[in-house]
Amino acid sequence: MAENSSIDELVQDLESEPIQVVTLLRLREIFGYKRLGNRVLVDISKELANRGLGYFPREILDANEQPRQWEELRIFRKQSPVGKLVTAVLEPSHENDLFLKEASTNDETNAAAVLDQIRTLLGD
Repeated sequence: MAENSSIDELVQDLESEPIQVVTLLRLREIFGYKRLGNRVLVDISKELANRGLGYFPREILDANEQPRQWEELRIFRKQSPVGKLVTAVLEPSHENDLFLKEASTNDETNAAAVLDQIRTLLGD
């Protein structure tokens, strides 16, 4: 887990490592909040989106009644290859189904590895 001290460092670290594991405590510190709460989680979610970043598990920011500082998010750039795959899995749609099908048929030997990586990231 990277010890980013700013959102710019986090974004920069995503260049070399496409998924960053970050605790709510670290995000709270990065964005300068003193406490975690529902409003802070909404603000963090908006800040990440403004930077083109996605995250999962989504419920940690989107539906967390009692946020805990040790809870971890996986953060990724939405437009990166990994980000596009993760988004396609997390946001089911006809278009995303086609994207996943295309990604898996472009290189059959790589498809199994990609699916294994997605399963690992999603904890399945």
